Amino acid sequence: MLMFEPFCSPVKTFRSVFWSVFGRGETNVVTLGKYDNPLTENFGYVLYGVYNFIMVTVLINMLIAMMARSFQAIAVSKRLVSIGTYEYSIHS
Repeated sequence: MLMFEPFCSPVKTFRSVFWSVFGRGETNVVTLGKYDNPLTENFGYVLYGVYNFIMVTVLINMLIAMMARSFQAIAVSKRLVSIGTYEYSIHS
């Protein structure tokens, strides 16, 4: 049995799932201890795994979006610099 009950209150639930996204969560947080119901425990493992999978997918998509935005900003900046350099060389 765990030293703390990870899903006994909303604050502890948030803390458990928040840190699991960053790889700091325990894999046995869904064990029921004295209640020992295999169906509920297996459903908890599936639900916990699906949550982690969805959160990793969302974080990867956010990273890709940020990289695409940075690339686009750099491309626009490069285009403006090259146009400015071209105009400067023509008028010199």
